[in-house]
Amino acid sequence: MTRLDTDETYSFETGSKGGLGAVNKLVRTFGSRLAKGAKGLPVVELKAAFYKHKTYGRINVPTLHIVNWTDEGGQPRSLAADLNDSIPL
Repeated sequence: MTRLDTDETYSFETGSKGGLGAVNKLVRTFGSRLAKGAKGLPVVELKAAFYKHKTYGRINVPTLHIVNWTDEGGQPRSLAADLNDSIPL
């Protein structure tokens, strides 16, 4: 992962069920876009969620929330570009 405002690169490593689930969801969403011919990479926010386990109580899990996509040049899409689509009214 690369932080867009500072260009710092990070590595998200996980072996937990929750972390693998977050990565799986991100990969499936990205794959669906590729299959439709869409280009660009996801811009994500790392957040936290939780579920209640009947034995262990509250279990915190990471989420990778997609907030935007990059254009073909690697820059985040602008709101105007995102709204300029071919959806008929």
